[in-house]
Amino acid sequence: VATCPNGVRLGAHLVASGALSEDGLYEALSFQQGLPRIQIQPDEVAEHVVRALPESVARTWRVMPFKIEEGGLLVACPELPSLEMTTALSGHTSLEIRFHLVTPAEYETLADAFAWHAARTRVHPRGLNRLWLTGAAPVVSRPRSPCE
Repeated sequence: VATCPNGVRLGAHLVASGALSEDGLYEALSFQQGLPRIQIQPDEVAEHVVRALPESVARTWRVMPFKIEEGGLLVACPELPSLEMTTALSGHTSLEIRFHLVTPAEYETLADAFAWHAARTRVHPRGLNRLWLTGAAPVVSRPRSPCE
């Protein structure tokens, strides 16, 4: 703790110094905050569940809906949920939002697998509108991860 530079998150410092793995950090955050830690694979998530929240909201808050059960929408996120995040997400669903921690790398794997962040409508060369997938993800402002 004494070696942590000003303005650097303690978790990020511990991971960067090799004193703690990113997974270890998220296990500790899970325990400390009472949030479940999940390691989920893209093939375990149904596309219709991913679309339970609007794309722009999911991108802004870096959340990935992964399951609907017992009146709740389970979302994976690499950030500890704030009241602001919870309020923003709750405004888009009648389901109770239930947060689960994932590492930033795990979140990116999920986001890349669904490529919803890359979908764009373009004009077909013959003038027909079609949905084409692009490989470029837009740059968005997002909350910082504890590991950045």
